[in-house]
Amino acid sequence: MSLEKFEEELKLYILAGQPGFWIQSDDELRTQESLVRVLKALKDWERPRDYDLITWSRAAGLVKINLLQPSQGTPIDKTQDPMGMVRELTKLSDPDKSGKPFVVLLFDFHMIGYDRESMINRSIKDLIVTCKRNSCHVMLVSGRQAIPPEWEKMIVLLEQKLPTREELRTQLIDFTTSSLLQPSTIMPAAKELGWEPQELESGRPDHLKVGLKVPDHGPVILEYDLKKAEFVFETVEDVDKIRPQLREAMVAQLLPEQVIEDVADAGAGLTPEEFETFVSVSFIQEGKKTINARQVMEMKAAAYRKNALLDMLDTPDGFEAVGGCNMVKEYFEDQKGIFTQKARDYGLPNPKGILLVGIPGGGKSLISKVAAVALGIPCLKMDMGRFYGSLVGQSEENARRATAAAEAMAPCLLFMDEIEKMFGGGSDTSGVSQRLLGHMLGWMNDRTAPVFIIASANKVADLPPELLREGRWDEIFAVKFPVEQERAEILKIHLSKSPRNRNPEDFDIEKLVAATANRTGAEIERGIIRAMTRAFSDGREFDTADIDRSIRQSVPMAETMKEKIAEIEEWCKNRARPATDLTKKAEDRARTIG
Repeated sequence: MSLEKFEEELKLYILAGQPGFWIQSDDELRTQESLVRVLKALKDWERPRDYDLITWSRAAGLVKINLLQPSQGTPIDKTQDPMGMVRELTKLSDPDKSGKPFVVLLFDFHMIGYDRESMINRSIKDLIVTCKRNSCHVMLVSGRQAIPPEWEKMIVLLEQKLPTREELRTQLIDFTTSSLLQPSTIMPAAKELGWEPQELESGRPDHLKVGLKVPDHGPVILEYDLKKAEFVFETVEDVDKIRPQLREAMVAQLLPEQVIEDVADAGAGLTPEEFETFVSVSFIQEGKKTINARQVMEMKAAAYRKNALLDMLDTPDGFEAVGGCNMVKEYFEDQKGIFTQKARDYGLPNPKGILLVGIPGGGKSLISKVAAVALGIPCLKMDMGRFYGSLVGQSEENARRATAAAEAMAPCLLFMDEIEKMFGGGSDTSGVSQRLLGHMLGWMNDRTAPVFIIASANKVADLPPELLREGRWDEIFAVKFPVEQERAEILKIHLSKSPRNRNPEDFDIEKLVAATANRTGAEIERGIIRAMTRAFSDGREFDTADIDRSIRQSVPMAETMKEKIAEIEEWCKNRARPATDLTKKAEDRARTIG
């Protein structure tokens, strides 16, 4: 829901006389600003409604907000006690005593324990009934959805979602206008618009005066205040149509359209305050000349680590870091550009995602990370072990918040590792696992946001059938032990990658390929590291013999997990598409992704 739609819905419910609201929002200030705009609009409505705006928190008590200067407020009552707050609001709702209805925002009410305190619970119910009778409105604001069953029929739930990309784009242009615009951008911007600018004598050293010929408006005089970085139009009535055009053209002189789009994309999933902070930091880092989308993305990743429900993974490498799996590479080559506006205009639906099944250490996690690079989107990792909480309903609420955060970040890739541990049943008797599974299945099926899911599973036979039904995934790929050609690629990648930085041509790759039969990519890398460790302790450079010895001395997983691997391979027969197909037809079609 966009901010405009949220505010419109809020206004309609107020006009309809709805007394109780639960507003789910992680940004209290943004919610308050929205309500200020709604109440101002109601004052100017054809049948004016005049409300006082009141806020309450345990820190500040009851405060009356000045709608004309929302940053200012007048204390009404400093009570920190919820019961005292309810008593005071009940008095204020009496039209004979206050003379004016109110809308009150109650902050952090979910932290008070009202769901366990029957007296507070009952008092809020009574307050809502009183407000209904006296045309007042109670709005509880929280980042969590925690409506007690006793309130459900009295409360309407509204969710104020994080800003859309278009809203972030507008915010970025506003920031650029106030921070980056210079007089030197006005003339070229006006020329770009075809307005034939001519500098005029302003008579003031701190002002720039420009004459313009605006189509459908005739001659226009613009005056720019150099100190305030503001411009006014002196001789045109329809200013609102001209000002945005000139402002965007001025911004384009400093920030190309692609930079604006990249920074807005990098800000997806942030609150307006976070976005402004990160943009400001980047602006300073870039010498107050531009804004770097990569820096904004890195700061967002750090912010998401506080979330504890989702991690943002670093994805420095593309598919050149993956040895083999040519069919998976081909799949992602075909998906390039799938999340662009061009793809939407073409009529393509958002892809659902893929399931990678197979042996542990086969590169499933690596594929998930580098796929984000191929798709040009950020990579999030979901660990459902973090969802479980001690309070009733907390686990389901955490799952809802995590999926909502992923949607706010869209387009993005969401990686769910070893999903059999999440959804494989087990000894859970509380029903929480089943409810989490139900939430995830419903979200995967109904989501409209472009969130590409990659899930990996080792014990795929443990997965519930509903997770594997037709249409749940675009593809199910089976990752097996690498064949000779793939092992050669893997050896070269691990020898040459940083920090090893060795030349693969200095090693007998053919001999090592033979030595690594029935070894996973992880086992091959581990063998190289053990060889390096031994040679380092001897004070010399490692060679082919060291790697060969290291690999042959270890017992391969193909032996230690022989039965389990046989089960996985048996399940994959006729159920999953091979991640590798080195037949002539596949080789002809295989392409390399950078």
